[in-house]
Amino acid sequence: MSEAPEITVCVPVDNSAPLIGEALASIAVQTHPGFRVLVSVDPSPDGSLEVCRQWERDPRFRIIAQPSRLGWPGNVNWLLDRVTTPRLCVVLPDDRVEPDYLARLAAALDHAPAAVLAYGEVAGNGLPAGSATESLTGSPCERVCAILLRYWSGAPWRGVIRTEAALATDLLDSRRDGFAADVQWLVALAAAGEFLRVPGAIHHERIRDDGITADWRRLPSPLVDARWMDHAAACLGTALDSRNWEAEERQAIAAAAAVRALSIPDYPPPVTTAELFQRLGDFAVRAAALAPDLFPLPTSSAIPADFAAIAEARIGRLVRR
Repeated sequence: MSEAPEITVCVPVDNSAPLIGEALASIAVQTHPGFRVLVSVDPSPDGSLEVCRQWERDPRFRIIAQPSRLGWPGNVNWLLDRVTTPRLCVVLPDDRVEPDYLARLAAALDHAPAAVLAYGEVAGNGLPAGSATESLTGSPCERVCAILLRYWSGAPWRGVIRTEAALATDLLDSRRDGFAADVQWLVALAAAGEFLRVPGAIHHERIRDDGITADWRRLPSPLVDARWMDHAAACLGTALDSRNWEAEERQAIAAAAAVRALSIPDYPPPVTTAELFQRLGDFAVRAAALAPDLFPLPTSSAIPADFAAIAEARIGRLVRR
């Protein structure tokens, strides 16, 4: 192992015995010369720890058995708190990365001082490599609004991140079983700097039928609504706390968070003004506690059916001034 590794690869493990060996093998063959690997294993009855311990003979790997379950956000946060290298990367236990993944992303960061992270293309579940998001640039307000309006997956946080920027945030939110906590963390990172998407750096995402993402997708509709409203409000709180914004920037971020609340992925949009008001009202109740100046509790159902389009147009005017 290099005397001074540049990147720490963090691997949080929980009941991942069928795939964790392949994930760790993909990390072990990385062409980047300076990295170390921290593997934190929650108590798992499926033999995950035993699979991970097969890598203890590699001096670059350190395997930690947790005495009690941390859950996926808590496990990631535990790992991040122990990073001492200038850069870090999180690889989930069901995923794998191409051999040049770290090398490509680290090289990209070397030439992008304004970027806090570089991330690759995501290939998953038989799909070709690609990503629903592009590099994230512009002012801090533009970047935060872009996350709220267009980033539905947490793909970028699987990239290489500058440790200083990561540890300046509040890390992953463990509430709501970590529901969409990765995107909430991206909001804080977006306020700190740009995201750089690197074509050709391939991260293979695998969603297991018994995994946490699949569990989220099976939630009943009322619970999805409630979780998503909480998530949108939490993103708003994270965004507003991340910098000292000007008044118009706060307005733009609040509008973007409201649009996010109305735009639940893979879930039917409101089709009537009453349904729209109900969803926006649910969000406002949560957001009012965070930003009462921006979200007074609604007292009328006179909300236009095209609220989302109107709000997004207003955001565009504000952030382009």
